[in-house]
Amino acid sequence: MLTFDERTHTYRLGDEILPGVTTILKPLSTYGDVPMPILEAAAERGTRVHRAVELLCQDRLDWTTVDDELIGYLQGWLAFCDAMRPEFIANEKRTFHPTAKYAGTLDLELVLHGKAKAKLAVLDVKSCVQVMPTTGPQTAAYQAAENATRKKAADQIKERYALRLGKDATFDLIPYAANPASDWNDFMACLRLYRFQQQHHRFYQELAA
Repeated sequence: MLTFDERTHTYRLGDEILPGVTTILKPLSTYGDVPMPILEAAAERGTRVHRAVELLCQDRLDWTTVDDELIGYLQGWLAFCDAMRPEFIANEKRTFHPTAKYAGTLDLELVLHGKAKAKLAVLDVKSCVQVMPTTGPQTAAYQAAENATRKKAADQIKERYALRLGKDATFDLIPYAANPASDWNDFMACLRLYRFQQQHHRFYQELAA
C-alpha cells in the first residue's frame, strides 16, 4: 500500500521509501535569479489554487472563504470547465510505478468532452506565468505509473495536459503528445541521476567535510 507523509513529503510502499516525481525532476527545475521570497510566495499561492480547484471538482468550495488574490485563477478554471466539459475520474491521486520504483501525486485524471475525440488523460494544474519545461516529463511519469498497472487498453491513459490558470481569469490548455519518447526518456535520465546520487551520497558527504 502506498502512503504519503505530507510533513516530510515522503512516499512509502510498505517499508520502502520511493522518490517522488517532483524530487526526481528537481535538477531540471531551476528558476534562474528569481529571488527566494518571490518563489516561496508563488509556491504558496499555487498550493492554495490547487486546494480550491480540488474543492471545486468535489462541489465543496465555499466561495466566502476564497482570498481575492485567487478569484481570477478560479474564474479561469470555471472557463476551462465551460469550454472542455471535463468528466473527473480522480483528483489528487497518489500513484507509483511498480518496476521503476517512483511515486507521485497527479492533479487530475479526466476525460475532456469538449474535444472532438475525448480520451482518458492526466492534467496538471499550474498557476504560474509560464509552464516549466519539466511538465512534459512530469506528466509522462504519471501516465507511465498509472498505465503500468492497467491491463485493459480501454483503461490506459492516452493524453497528457498542463492547464495554466491566469490571474486574469484566463486559461491555457497545453497538450503533450500521447507517447513521446523524449519526455519519458528525460524523466528516466533524471531518475538514473537520482539513484546515482543516492548510491554515492556518503562519498560526496565525506568529500565536502
